[in-house]
Amino acid sequence: PGSQDASNFLDWPFLSKSVVAVPPAATAPSLPPKNKLRSPGCPFREETRMKRTTTVIIGAGQCGLAMSVELMQRGVDHLVLERGKIANSWRTERWDSLRLLSPNWLNGLAGQDYKGEDQNGFMHVRDLIATFDTAAAQSGAPIQTETSVLSVAGTPGHYTVQTDQGAIQSESVVMAN
Repeated sequence: PGSQDASNFLDWPFLSKSVVAVPPAATAPSLPPKNKLRSPGCPFREETRMKRTTTVIIGAGQCGLAMSVELMQRGVDHLVLERGKIANSWRTERWDSLRLLSPNWLNGLAGQDYKGEDQNGFMHVRDLIATFDTAAAQSGAPIQTETSVLSVAGTPGHYTVQTDQGAIQSESVVMAN
């Protein structure tokens, strides 16, 4: 950090967003000791290392889970972020009586065909949610639930995804929300 110029000072991941003053590079503060809190009022929080992964997938619905399966099959490390539970918008933003408008045979997830008895029927939303939960558990997808994405910023060579749980750096981001 001491070698960075002052224009990059506010981008340092260990600084609180409330920092306004930008000291000259020569007097830039150093990181606090590992896993130690600084004195009250200091702009540092407990040191946390920025997570790094090749790909961040935002959304653990049908598209996010399918992308995760495809990346796992190709050996690409990744992380799926979901603001609530898996299939959150299906759980919280749909009528309880909803039935899908597409036939069941069309609603399989990546690598999984519909396994029910009524191939030409129309699945109830609670059954779709159960399908997503089962698929996520069986695939072992790296899903981080209850994590809100606050921003995504790109710079040459990487993205920084800021969440309410901390920052994640990646080479690519998939918007599956």
